[in-house]
Amino acid sequence: MSSTSTQPKNILYIVSATSGNGIGGGEVYLLSVMRHLDRNLYNPIVLLPDDGIEFRTALNELNVHSIVVKLNYGWLKPDLAWYSFLSESSSRIDKIGEIIDEYNIDLVHTNSNIFFDGALAARLKEIHHVLVVHIPFLDNQPLFQRLRLSHRSFACLINDISDHIIAVSEATAKTLRPYVPDTNLSVINVGLELDIYKKAANERLSDIRFELNLKENTPLVVAVGRIDPDKGFDIFVEAAALVMQKKSDVHFLVIGSKDVPNYYKQLEERLLELNISDNFHFLGFRSDVPEILCQCDVFALTSVSEGGPYVLLEAMISRCAAVATKCGGFVEEVIKDNDSGLLIEVGDFCSLANSILILLNDPKLSSRLCDRAYEIVAGNFEAKESINKLMDVYSQAIDKPPSTSGNYAIVLFRHAAEEYGHLGLRLEELYVRFGRIENLANKILDSRIYGIVRKLSHFVKYNLSSRISQGE
Repeated sequence: MSSTSTQPKNILYIVSATSGNGIGGGEVYLLSVMRHLDRNLYNPIVLLPDDGIEFRTALNELNVHSIVVKLNYGWLKPDLAWYSFLSESSSRIDKIGEIIDEYNIDLVHTNSNIFFDGALAARLKEIHHVLVVHIPFLDNQPLFQRLRLSHRSFACLINDISDHIIAVSEATAKTLRPYVPDTNLSVINVGLELDIYKKAANERLSDIRFELNLKENTPLVVAVGRIDPDKGFDIFVEAAALVMQKKSDVHFLVIGSKDVPNYYKQLEERLLELNISDNFHFLGFRSDVPEILCQCDVFALTSVSEGGPYVLLEAMISRCAAVATKCGGFVEEVIKDNDSGLLIEVGDFCSLANSILILLNDPKLSSRLCDRAYEIVAGNFEAKESINKLMDVYSQAIDKPPSTSGNYAIVLFRHAAEEYGHLGLRLEELYVRFGRIENLANKILDSRIYGIVRKLSHFVKYNLSSRISQGE
C-alpha cells in the first residue's frame, strides 16, 4: 500500500444502482470501504446513478464527496430499455470522462457486471480501471442474453478493459478462470465491521417484538432485501403458510425497500389468499438491521441468484440461524449444510418451511449452527483485512502504466452502440405506429358504417351491372 506521491490518489467509485432512499447490501459494503480506506493514500469520490438520500447522507457523514449523474442503468430486458441504454451510451461515457478530468481521477472502481461505461471512460482517458465482480457469469441474465456472450468472451472482455479484476467469492472467480490470468484476478471477500454487530447484540437499543406488539417469546423469521422477484419473497410467503400450519405463533419479517411495486402487490394479495397477513410484516427500509437480526430466531435467504449476499454474512455474525437457497456466489462457501446453516434448492418452499421448523424446534441444533457460522464470518470476512487487500490492488494497478492499446476500437464500439440504439428506438417507434394503423384499420372494418358502405357499394355495383346488361 505504498505510494510514490505525497498527494492521495483520487478514486472514482461508480455505483450501478442505489436502493431508492434506503441502503442495501451493496451500499453497506461501500460505506465500510469508505470507513477503512486510508485517506492519506486514497481520496474517494462516489458517482451515483440516482439520488439515494439515505446513502448520500451516510457518505457525507464520512466526508466522502458524491456526484449524482442519471445513468439509466437497469436489467435491460425489455427492447425499449435496451435500445435506450445503448443510444445514451456515448453521452454516459462522456459524462464520466468529464468527471475524470474535473476531479483529476487516477483510478475508476466499478462494482457491477454492468460496468462498461466506467471501464471505457477510464480507457479513453488513459487511467486505471478496477472491476469488482459480484455476480458469477450466468447466461440467463438479461445482459448476457442481449450481448450473446459466452463465459470465455465475457472473461476476455473484462480482462481487456480492466487493469485488475476482483471476484467477491471463489465461485465467482471460477467463472472467469482460466481465461483471465492469475496476475489480473484476485478473490477478496466482502468484509463486515464486526464491532457493529457485537454492539447490536450487547446493547439491544431496539425491541422489534415490542414495536410489533408481539409477545416476548414470539418466534421470528426474517428475510432482508429489496422487494424484487430476484429475491424470491414469493417462496418465503408460501413457506410461511406451511410453517404456520404447524406453528401458528410464528411471525415473519421482511426488511427492504419496495423496488417493484407490482411484485409487492402480488405478495400482499397472496398473503390475503393464504390468510396469514397478520403474521407477516413488511418493515420497509430499516437503519437498524443488525439490531433486528440479533433478535430473530431464523434468517431466510430465498434468492434466485446471488453473487455475494452481504446480508447472509450479517445474519451469521448476528447468530441468527440461517437457511439459504443454493443461489450462487459464496453462499455454499459459507453455509455448509447442517454445519453452519441449512441449504435448500432455489424455489423449494416446502424444504424452506421444513428447514425453518427444524431450526425453531431444535434450539441445540440452531445454537450449534450459529456458533459455527459466527466462526466462519469472524475468521474470513473482517472489513479491515478485506479493504487492506483492496488497497493493495489499487497500489499495484496505479504503479503500472495504464493500457492505451485498442482505444480506436473503443471509439468505434461506443459510436456503433449509440447508432444501434437509435435505430432500435426508431424501429420500436415504427412498430407502435404500424400497430396504431392496424388497430385503426380493424376498427374501421368492424364498424357499422363500414358495413353499410359495403352493402351500399354492392347495391350500386349490382344495379349498375344490371343496367349495362340491359343496354341502358
